[in-house]
Amino acid sequence: MSATINVPGLLDWFFLLFIKEQMFAYNEFEVVNMLTDYQRKVLRILYNYSGGRRRLPTIHELTVKTGKHKPDVMAALDALIASEYIHWDDKSDTASIVILEDWERESELPKLPKAPSPAQPNDLSYWTEY
Repeated sequence: MSATINVPGLLDWFFLLFIKEQMFAYNEFEVVNMLTDYQRKVLRILYNYSGGRRRLPTIHELTVKTGKHKPDVMAALDALIASEYIHWDDKSDTASIVILEDWERESELPKLPKAPSPAQPNDLSYWTEY
């Protein structure tokens, strides 16, 4: 009894390479850097503090509010700077943070599938088609 091994042919390899290139080419043009949940949480804390308390939270307050350590908070702030949600020149004090955008951008929000339109109020099929 001999076992046969199915080895992909050269044509299969070219096809897989072509598909892979097409995927990367598509992703190059539609790069979307969505915020992580933690980055979004830090952004919301910054915004709510500035609106409610008329000041920005300290690093210690951010660690208390988020439940994370200082390196995690600093990484989230650096990501917000890189994504241009905040501007922060003097990194020794959080009072110098300037919030450029207080909400996540519309283009970065996940797209939900379109729901079918609801039945018309005059549609009697609900009552007649049982």
